[in-house]
Amino acid sequence: MKICSKCGKKLPMTAEYFQVRKLSKDGYRGECRECGVKFQKQYHLNNKKIIAERCKQYQKDNAEIIAEYQKKYHEQNFKIITEQRKHYYNVNSAVISEYQKQWRIENKEILSERKSKYGKENREQGRLRGQRYNAKKMQLEATLTLSQWKSIEMFFNNRCAYCGEEKPLAQEHFIPVNKGGEYTHNNILPSCKSCNCSKQDRDFFTWFKKQTFYSKAREQKILKYLSYKNGIQQLALSL
Repeated sequence: MKICSKCGKKLPMTAEYFQVRKLSKDGYRGECRECGVKFQKQYHLNNKKIIAERCKQYQKDNAEIIAEYQKKYHEQNFKIITEQRKHYYNVNSAVISEYQKQWRIENKEILSERKSKYGKENREQGRLRGQRYNAKKMQLEATLTLSQWKSIEMFFNNRCAYCGEEKPLAQEHFIPVNKGGEYTHNNILPSCKSCNCSKQDRDFFTWFKKQTFYSKAREQKILKYLSYKNGIQQLALSL
């Protein structure tokens, strides 16, 4: 048996009633578990600021270790964490929705700054979203992805498909939008601003041959990429 140093109760000297402490003579803490919990609660209430500062400093000093642990934990418990989040959201969806709505109202400036920053850092993603929106608005297929666009640029060696110049590239509709041109990898070519403005909604086969930079080799490369044969796009026939 062991007497608690706080409440004076005589209790069995086991891990059920006393916390283990290897440094003490009997291997247990002086106060019983019940008194220990009460003390910890009171200590936290009286020292919130001190504890918060300690936690903050610890996280700062051990940021890499904590990040690695969290990453490993999430990888090992991905399914459990996902299910817990889904359950929490389902139970608290109304509260979460109201909180998010209120937060957006109170933090318009922060959201505006984030949106502006994201737009500058992800111009191509923004351009893709805008193009998809416009295409869908006109009831045209819009499936071009960023990875597909990168592949198109690489196919043409990051140069304008028309004049062959190495300039900033725009996404040019081979078949114009007003003539049913889709926003897909089957209809988008990399074009410099000059060629894009010059071609506009003109027919490629008529427009390209009139240009001073006309090249039979580039024409064949464009038609090869778009799978044209005898003036007909074979990709379109396979759909």
